[in-house]
Amino acid sequence: MGDFRIFIDTETTGLSPHKHQILTIGIVITDDKLNPVFEKEYLVRKEEWSTVNPMALRINKIDLVTHNIKAKPERNVCKKIIKDIKKYTGSATQNIAIGHNLRFDINFLGAMFERHEIDFPFSYEFEDTMHMAKFLIASGNLCTPNAKLGTLCKHFDYKTDFHNALNDTKATVHLYEKLNKIKS
Repeated sequence: MGDFRIFIDTETTGLSPHKHQILTIGIVITDDKLNPVFEKEYLVRKEEWSTVNPMALRINKIDLVTHNIKAKPERNVCKKIIKDIKKYTGSATQNIAIGHNLRFDINFLGAMFERHEIDFPFSYEFEDTMHMAKFLIASGNLCTPNAKLGTLCKHFDYKTDFHNALNDTKATVHLYEKLNKIKS
């Protein structure tokens, strides 16, 4: 298999991975030159409505009734993610993920896979563009007021509709490329 990079983002019903649930997962797989070879947004069916934080739904612009029409059960989404990733990386486990504020996403994804006793497809070793940006800001190599995805994308003239898992993942690919150029 080639040298692929897996970028991920999630949108959720709240902030706690053991209380709230993932609604959407964006995955972009790129080649070693960061050209996308696969991109997909997975819609996860919301099963337990009592744990929804209404503010999270407003931020993510998700209507649960409409969302659940197209969404698939968590277990099915887990299996589909593994199948899609394995097609490119050759591995169903220990893949290194890249994202922005990735610990949040990894915690939610880990909880989802664990609920269904399915091996987690990602390593707990990962690359986080938020941490890269914080380092570059602290070292004086990047002049932005913070390391938020929206702030950084504005700085690098990248426009998108934020708080959509696939759009945020695509933005992270762009950001990853820009930050690595500054680092080198």
